[in-house]
Amino acid sequence: MKKILTLLVCVLLISACSSDDDGESWAIENVDIAFNIISSDNSRVSDISCAIEGKGIIVGDQSYSNEHLPYSKAFTDQNVASETVMELSFKDDTSADGTIFEPYGITMYITLDGETVARKEVTISEEGMLEQLNYVINF
Repeated sequence: MKKILTLLVCVLLISACSSDDDGESWAIENVDIAFNIISSDNSRVSDISCAIEGKGIIVGDQSYSNEHLPYSKAFTDQNVASETVMELSFKDDTSADGTIFEPYGITMYITLDGETVARKEVTISEEGMLEQLNYVINF
């Protein structure tokens, strides 16, 4: 009987000391997040969206216009956990206003607390082209 009680106590102690797999121990940090796009032609009709998705957070923005470039969207004081995903998307829609398409360049940025963590420079070489920039936070 003494051996069974000792074994039971050991099992309880081991299970009490095991790691917490339900995510309660995830690191949470308060950060400022910004999404930016600059373009060599600021009058292009385009669809821009950004999103932050992770444990306890789902926020974003969407803009469709020929007057939103350069694009900038900031989310200040966001509580984010490790493995939070940030995504910035740009889709050309030049033909929407009757303009004849000509290639142009864009540069996409994602910043955390003022530091660029992801950057992509691309030439929009055809009408309707979609570009995305993603970043996953790892604390």
